[in-house]
Amino acid sequence: MLMTIIYALAGAIGLVIGLVFLLDAIHRARVRQAQRTGLYPPAGQGTDQDVERLAVQGQKVLAIRLYRELHDTDLKTAKEAVDKIVKQSPLKGHYRS
Repeated sequence: MLMTIIYALAGAIGLVIGLVFLLDAIHRARVRQAQRTGLYPPAGQGTDQDVERLAVQGQKVLAIRLYRELHDTDLKTAKEAVDKIVKQSPLKGHYRS
């Protein structure tokens, strides 16, 4: 009985790990696509202006990712900063998503 529970837990943990890898792969593919189209700057070339542009275009996930890369910060801090950028941006409404 105990072994059955252990195997079930191991299977569930494996499933969760697999989902994490899948989601990461999907996100990386999205960033690569955004880089190919010029929406997302090449690695090491992003600026705070790029973060603002992405945020006001409705690309908040990409804006948060870029903010984290630029400022080496955690997810919560980056999300709060991007939300603040969107609220204060004079560019709001100048871009179409």
